[in-house]
Amino acid sequence: MGLVMRVLLVGDIHGCYWTLQALLKKMGYDSVKDRLILLGDLVGKGPHDEKVLDWACSNNIECVLGNHDLYWMKDFFLGKHSGVSAGKWYEHLSKQSILKLINNCWIVHASLEPSWSQDEALLWAQKLEQLIQENPGQLFGGLSEPLELKWSAGLSEGECLQLALHIFVRARYYTNKGMLELSATGHPEEHPHLVPWYETLRKDPYFTYFGHWARLNGASGETWRNLDGGAVYGGSLLGYDMTNHKGYSCKQEQKDGRKKTSS
Repeated sequence: MGLVMRVLLVGDIHGCYWTLQALLKKMGYDSVKDRLILLGDLVGKGPHDEKVLDWACSNNIECVLGNHDLYWMKDFFLGKHSGVSAGKWYEHLSKQSILKLINNCWIVHASLEPSWSQDEALLWAQKLEQLIQENPGQLFGGLSEPLELKWSAGLSEGECLQLALHIFVRARYYTNKGMLELSATGHPEEHPHLVPWYETLRKDPYFTYFGHWARLNGASGETWRNLDGGAVYGGSLLGYDMTNHKGYSCKQEQKDGRKKTSS
């Protein structure tokens, strides 16, 4: 890649291929000059998963993996997706990141564990990325679920990997006792007894860009910005220019319309 003019981020696509193309046009995306990074959940719930995957693979687009990308990959691993194209898509996804650090900013699908240092966050992401490439069977069925969803020194390696995976691709809230609460998906106003992960006291204060949480609808704070506008639910697909600090949005295109479901 030559001189990169801009670093562009796009939130959860969920198979909304035509909305994605409209957003990229609005952002003035130049595949030669711009570095584009998708924040995960390229697929799932929407109508055009295959178009999104084919486009991402054909253009070698970077992304951080989301929970729905991993669900798709698990289905492929179990033989539920087949064909040459699906194999190429799986190969492309398997080379993607769980976490990126760019210009002293984190880029992740869902969240970061508050107690992690920069090195610890990168270490656990790298361990998961290595599993995806070298031992997907362990990732998709061989990890141990901790008795408590709380990061601690007493966890085994397998438990740490499983919990780290939850944190990177699924987490939104912690309890007041520091445990993950994975079932709550609503806006923070709906869960006053829980603590949004970005409001916890974090060891590493780097600014974080993340998707995954449609009910935040692109909200931002002093150290974070959400880029999930719920496009697949009839909302907007969100983009952000990290270089020029400019946000973009595109309402769901009619060709991506679908019956709404809960987030």
